Order: sequence, then structure tokens, then C-alpha cells
Amino acid sequence: MVTMNKLNGMLSNAERRQILHEWDKTHAEYPEVCIHELFEAQVKRTPDATAVVFGSERVSYDELNRRVNRLAHYLRKKGVRPEERVGICAERGVEMVVGLLAVLKAGGAYVPLDPKYPEERLQYMLKDSAPMAVLTQRSTEDLLRRVGNGICVIGLDGDAPKREREAETNPERTSVGLSPGHLAYVIYTSGSTGVPKAVMLEHRNTVNLICWAHQVFSDDVLRRTLFSTSLNFDLAVFECFVPLTRGDSIHVVSNVLDLAGGGADVTLINTVPSVMKTLLEERAVPATVQEVNVAGEPLQRELVERIFAGTEAKQVCNLYGPTETTTYSTWVRMKREDGFTAHIGKPLANTRVYILDKMMDMVPMGVEGEIYIGGAGVTRGYLNRNELTAERFVPDPYAAQAGARMYKTGDVGRWQADGNLEFLGRNDDQVKIRGFRIELGEIAERLREHPAVEEAVVIAREDAPGEKRLVAYYSLSTLHSFPDPEPRSSDLRSFLSGRLPEHMVPAAYVLLESFPLTPNGKLDRKALPAPAGNAYAVREYAPPQGNLETALAEIWAEVLKLERVGRQDDFFALGGQSLLALRVLFRVNDCFQTELSVRTLLEESVLMEFAQKLRSISGRNPEELEKIATIWLRIHRMTPEELKAALAVQ
Repeated sequence: MVTMNKLNGMLSNAERRQILHEWDKTHAEYPEVCIHELFEAQVKRTPDATAVVFGSERVSYDELNRRVNRLAHYLRKKGVRPEERVGICAERGVEMVVGLLAVLKAGGAYVPLDPKYPEERLQYMLKDSAPMAVLTQRSTEDLLRRVGNGICVIGLDGDAPKREREAETNPERTSVGLSPGHLAYVIYTSGSTGVPKAVMLEHRNTVNLICWAHQVFSDDVLRRTLFSTSLNFDLAVFECFVPLTRGDSIHVVSNVLDLAGGGADVTLINTVPSVMKTLLEERAVPATVQEVNVAGEPLQRELVERIFAGTEAKQVCNLYGPTETTTYSTWVRMKREDGFTAHIGKPLANTRVYILDKMMDMVPMGVEGEIYIGGAGVTRGYLNRNELTAERFVPDPYAAQAGARMYKTGDVGRWQADGNLEFLGRNDDQVKIRGFRIELGEIAERLREHPAVEEAVVIAREDAPGEKRLVAYYSLSTLHSFPDPEPRSSDLRSFLSGRLPEHMVPAAYVLLESFPLTPNGKLDRKALPAPAGNAYAVREYAPPQGNLETALAEIWAEVLKLERVGRQDDFFALGGQSLLALRVLFRVNDCFQTELSVRTLLEESVLMEFAQKLRSISGRNPEELEKIATIWLRIHRMTPEELKAALAVQ
């Protein structure tokens, strides 16, 4: 029952009526089915339509369904049943999509395992989630055998011949007792206690999201949806399942850099603001894009204006929501003629949003409070973390149904007079960087495991506008003696890189004799100094050799905002990360007319080695590359006046 005493005690009658009215407006019917059943129904409607595009490969709905069914029947014979978890560690492509749907059809729940993650983290995720098997490819099989400790490995490609005789009919969910209340997938997010935590999502949570999306996104928008997000990030759920249950196609790419090649004529880009900013800077947004969805970070007016000015998109949709409430919980659409809207909108279908004080009473409109989310999107909780689940998923005293829960987000917000929600930040040290939710406490906890470190604090700094980076501050341990008592930044970075995903590894490491404190003895985060040059993992400077290395060094220095880069410097040790890597690759590919992927920079992150890789795969002889680099350097070093004069002569 709704506790009317709480509502009446805090709100005026007008405010109470408006809040209850907004809640009522979110109610919408949605079917009691599983995710894959929505896909199967679509296969019947449009069997010949294109479902998945990956490079030159195109797969119809009927063909995709038959491939999925063969694998699903095979998985059932292997023992997959409801609530059984199946890992998936695969490169992006059609087989990855087949694996996701097959696990669901078999009755299991998939657990994404990013092959780019450090082996130690993958080992933890495998131990914690305890999957009965892991779907792999030839390229990831050896990795899983190293970290899997004897786990059953099933090849998406290598084992395909074993499944040729499996039935191509849809597996009956009733034969294994599968219901919409069973587990569909598990996604790991950063944890404040030093280890990641796994959010458990049921079929019905995502079916509600899918049905809402079908109501608010037109076929023109979803027709060719870009699928670029890692499976470990919950935007991927929207990108994959919403189009495939509507009759539209998903265009799978390795990363958003693929847009620069001009081959992806997509109609919807679903990403985070920082990535969208990079796409705009590099003029990589296809003219076919009808709408841009952004989520994961606060949206600024400037970016919306740049989207409308620099693309053909008619609409920008700003979405908000944690993984614990199934990808999205509120939304607002901005049309080209209306411009920017400075709020995160209203709740999705069957979603209730509350602004509560510390006593969990509703606060009046315009008053700050913590955001709590209830309704159909609230997930089951955290795997193997009952205490944390009870702390964050609490009884919903405002819901009409008995036993309803709401999620305590830790976000701060307030209601505007028009019923829209305004996001105001966090009430803890969780941050969002490039859309990734990061618990700073997890990074600090892992850094303290280094034998030279006594105390550690990690913060997100934005010393340059739009360039938010993680910075670690640490003090030395007095319990150990070292020939060199001060570990280098490169040592600490290497230590963390073996334990944390790339997006969680700090760019800089600042040694402090003592931490600054406030008058009441708490850490004074505002007094922590900005990192100096030696805080980054730089090597003794060795100048680039030849114009190719020199051009690459200038591109790196410009992107990383450094004075210079040496031939022995490592891109990621200098503070680079995936988004900055995209910017580098955009520039390199544009300059040398190549199609290098981010993986190239991941594998060859030292400048001279990256240059050698460029020579070996560019298809040009070294003299030609040097000539191109010479021309680029000459143009790049011109002042605006000199460039204008040179163009006038032309």
C-alpha cells in the first residue's frame, strides 16, 4: 500500500496529485514472455529480412534463428537449464549474437567475459559466477583454458560441425520449466569493496524495456541500429535485443571507430556523450543517422547543439538508469527544432522514481534528495552478495503490490515543477568516466595490495575541460625496504593493469608524504595536488626516428595533451585510454589512408613498435609512408595564416 501519511506529511496536495498522476502514466501492459520469444515471433513475421550485418556478412532472421536453435539444442544436451549460467568470451561478430540468443533459448543466463580484461579479473568472474560452460572462439579458447581452471569450453566456431545435426526448430521453454522470472544474464560492475559485483537480470526486466522501446522508437530510427557496445556494458542489451525483436537489423562493429570508414549506414547510434563528442570531432557520424541516444554521463548543452549542427540526426534522446534497474529508467527526447533540455526526463513504462530524504520520506518538488527507482526494471540483486543486495534493494513503501522493492541509486536529484527529473550528481565516490561506472574504492583497494603502498586514494580529475582522468595518490609503506623506495608510476600502472580493466587503471600516480585533511580530520579531496609530469609513466626521452615516427609522436602528444612523446613511450602508460585511442586511430587512418583498429594500438602501444606495425600492414613501402608523413608534418606545423596563404596559392 502507498503510505499516504508520508506523502501528506511532506508534500502539498497539488504536489501529491502530480506525483501520483505521473506514476499512473507509466503503466503499460507487456507480455509474460522471455526475451528470445519476442525474437522468435519476429522471425515468423519477417523471416527473410536482414537481422545482423557484420562487415560483408549479412544474416537473415530465418538463418540466424536456425543457427541459434542448433546451438541451443546442443547446450540443452550439455545440461543447460534455468538459472544455470553460461559464460561468453567472444570477439564481436555474428557468432557472438548467436551465442547470446542460444544461451537464452536453452534456458540459461549468459555472463559476458570481455577477452580484453586482465586474466586475474576473468578468473575472479569465473569463480564468482561459476558458469557450467563458456562459449568461446578459436581466438579466445586458449585464454579461457588458462583462466578457467578446467571449465567446460564450447567453441562457437570450432565446435560448429558437432551441431550440424541438431534440430533447427525453436526449443520449447516449457520442457525445461523456463519462465520470465528466471535469470537471463549477469553483468559485472565495479565494486566499492575491491572486487566487482554481478547484477542479476531476469527475462521480464528486459522484456519491459524492449516493449517500452518499441513504443517510443520508430522503425525509421531502429531500422539499422549500430551495435558497438561491449557486452559487459548494459547499453549492449538495448542495441542487440530491441532491433531484433522489431524486424530491424543490428550492425555489429568492433568499435565505433568503424564508422570512420563510411561503410556503416546506420540510422541509430546508442553511446555515451564522450564517445559521441569524439565521433563529431572526427566527422565520423554517417549521414544516415536519424537519432542519437546518449546515456552513462551527464549531457551538456554544447554536445546537443554540436550533434544537430554537425549531423543529419533529427532527435537526441538522453537516457538515465543504472544496471540494477535494467539499462534505462528515465528518458527525454530533444528534437532539432526544440534544442537542449537540462534534465533527464520522466520514467519509462512501469517505472517509478522517488526522491527521498535520509528517513526515506518524499521531499517536496525542487528539494534535493536521493533517487530511488521502483517498478518492473528492478532486478533480482547481486550474485552471491546477499548483504549488499539487502542494503541497496530495499522494500518499496509506496508500491501497491506486496513485496515490491526499489533500488537505492546513490544518485542525487530533484523534481522540477513540470514533473521532469533533474540529476545533480552522487552522494558517494562512485564516478562515471566514458560511460563506465567506476567505484573508486575498488581501485584504491587494489593499489594498497602493492607491497610498497601504505595508503591510497583515487579521484577523478578534470584539469582540462572534457578530459576527465583517474589519478591515484599514495603513500609509501614503512614495513618494507626497497633498493628504490619509490615505485615508478610505470610500476604501479603495470601492477594495476594486471588486475583491473583498462578503463579503471589511473592515468597518473602521485606520491604524498601525508594526505591533506580537513579541520575535522577527514580527507580533503579538494586539496589533493594536480599530477605533475613525473606522475605519468614516462620513460627517459628518446626522440622519434624518421618522419613517420615524428608524425605519430605529434599525433599522440596532441591527443594526450603532452609537450612531447618519445619513441619508447607507451601510449597507455602516458595516460591514454580507449577513447583517446579512438582519436589517435581516427587521425592516423585519415593521414595514411589505413584501416587500423584499436586492437592494433592495444597490441603495439609503444610508439616505435606501433610505427613498425603501421609499416607492415599499410600496404605502402617505407619511402611512401615517410613522404606522406613529411607532407603531414609540414601542414600540421603551419600557422593558420600560413595554411590560408598556401591554400590561396593552390
